[in-house]
Amino acid sequence: MQFLIEARDLSTIDLELMDELTDFLDEKLPDFEIELKGDSIIIDSGAEVDFSKRKIRFLLRKFVYKQELKGAIKVISGGVDSYILKKRKEVELEGILEEKVD
Repeated sequence: MQFLIEARDLSTIDLELMDELTDFLDEKLPDFEIELKGDSIIIDSGAEVDFSKRKIRFLLRKFVYKQELKGAIKVISGGVDSYILKKRKEVELEGILEEKVD
């Protein structure tokens, strides 16, 4: 069973984060094969071993929090067997608040 993590937005912040994420997942999931291909990470269980999609999401969110990227990156579902690390949209509130005050 294979699981895909698309991390294009993470690699735009810093290329080293991709390697750090791969190492983090390899440490937390020692029984699985973790492979980095471009802007994606593939987790392969090798056999018919079931692993929880929820556990993968938990580990991704934990990595984002440890790297202090919680305000910049969010983890969203990309389908049945994938997650996407997506850049959060930045909203400018300063201009909006100033207009309402005037």
